[in-house]
Amino acid sequence: MTQSSSFRLTRLIVALVVALAGCDRATQYRLATVVPEIKRAQERAEAEQKARALEDAYRFSGSYAGVSLRADHPLALKTRGKLAPAIPKAPEAGFGGAAPAHVLFTFGANQQPYILSPRDAQLRVFPVAAYRRIDPALSRVIDDLKEVLAKQPIEFTSDIPVLPLINAAQIFRARVRYLSFQNGAGVRFVTAYVDELTPVTNQNILYAFQGLTSDGNYYVSFFYPLTTPALPDNAGYTQAAEDIDAFIRNFDRYLIDAVNTIERQPADNFTPALSALDALIASLNAKPALPTDEAATTGARNSARTGEATDTPIPPPTPEPTLGLWPARATVVLNVRAGPSLNERVLTVLRQGEQVELVARSVDGNWFRLRTRYGIIGWSYARFLRPYVLIDKLPVLDVGPTSTPPPRPPATLTPTAAPEE
Repeated sequence: MTQSSSFRLTRLIVALVVALAGCDRATQYRLATVVPEIKRAQERAEAEQKARALEDAYRFSGSYAGVSLRADHPLALKTRGKLAPAIPKAPEAGFGGAAPAHVLFTFGANQQPYILSPRDAQLRVFPVAAYRRIDPALSRVIDDLKEVLAKQPIEFTSDIPVLPLINAAQIFRARVRYLSFQNGAGVRFVTAYVDELTPVTNQNILYAFQGLTSDGNYYVSFFYPLTTPALPDNAGYTQAAEDIDAFIRNFDRYLIDAVNTIERQPADNFTPALSALDALIASLNAKPALPTDEAATTGARNSARTGEATDTPIPPPTPEPTLGLWPARATVVLNVRAGPSLNERVLTVLRQGEQVELVARSVDGNWFRLRTRYGIIGWSYARFLRPYVLIDKLPVLDVGPTSTPPPRPPATLTPTAAPEE
């Protein structure tokens, strides 16, 4: 209650007390009951006024550079639009952050989301033509999404196309739904990106939306972290924390159960509610005013994390990779590393069944050097790659001592149908 409201209420009570002194007992009783009723009415009015002010604070409706958006609590706090500079292709394989200049909307406390972190809340609108010129692999992702939106499959046996390329495995896809926005359409889903076999928890699940404007000129990519009481908050409360070996052996069954749990949840049993995120997407109108193609694609090398520019020019696109004489497929979710050792950094992750091209093998035969569909070259453990042809003539590279990873089982999913939303 404000000071002025308290003062007015005090004056009213004093006036009533004075009035009581000159009234009979019945009148005094009636007036005495009025005081608390007036107080409660005043408190209700002030509570409603505060609620309206809070509701206004929790609502965002605005635009930036030709992209408009409307969001309600809890999405709208500190919503900001900005122009994100171009991020050129890195000179070494394995980094998917390359992108043209684009419009970025941020949400909440994190106003500098990392472009390769899908758990950072962010909405990006990219120019398709400029994206295609960066690398044929990125162009292929755009074409893959166009095909998905044209056919609208209900079940997915492989990844839903996502830009920018994430250096981790899209370990599952749940709650798939096709959505329209003001000038386009796309697909939303709940997923998690991981670079090893790990439990599905509130630390890694997220809402993802990938879409295209109706004219095909702009690509929309949206990520927002999710939580639900149906999942543990972290891996410390899962089977993996008690017996990691048993967890790895039974991972395929575990993942099916985890996905089915997500599918069964009502839309409002997530935070934020899936309906709130869907409404945000539905409000989007993406007609960005961006720099010219030359300014968007040349003249600055940018850090994928900070967006700071330097004077290094963008390297020319690499030739589109094709599967050669030694095709193979991954039999599990499998890391692709910079070298034939568990100590080497992970460049990307193959999904189960993904096809690659074998380039060479280590002297001991434990590791294959390979090229992925998107042109990333690295090493994976041979035991979990199944060649389609004999590899007797596959070149051998002497790379010194190698390491042997533990066995890992395949992860296949047959999720149940999602509830109505």
